[in-house]
Amino acid sequence: GVRLGLAPDGHCAIPAPGAAGVTLCVFDGEAEVARHPLIGRTGEVFHAALPPLPAGTPYGLRAHGDGFDPACLLLDPWARALDR
Repeated sequence: GVRLGLAPDGHCAIPAPGAAGVTLCVFDGEAEVARHPLIGRTGEVFHAALPPLPAGTPYGLRAHGDGFDPACLLLDPWARALDR
């Protein structure tokens, strides 16, 4: 998975052309422990201020809408590192 590095204010923004929504999913080992919908939208960029999460928190993204399968976990295209 990828490791989270939020902006200093906790804001997260992900472009998702064609999606109706994006959710950031937080993991603890193999278990998904939280889902944070990116409720703001500016054009094709979904964004939200997230609760405090430590740097390096494992996460993935789920996109929703026509042509997207929210069961599929997606990687952040700007991830600096992946594990496994």
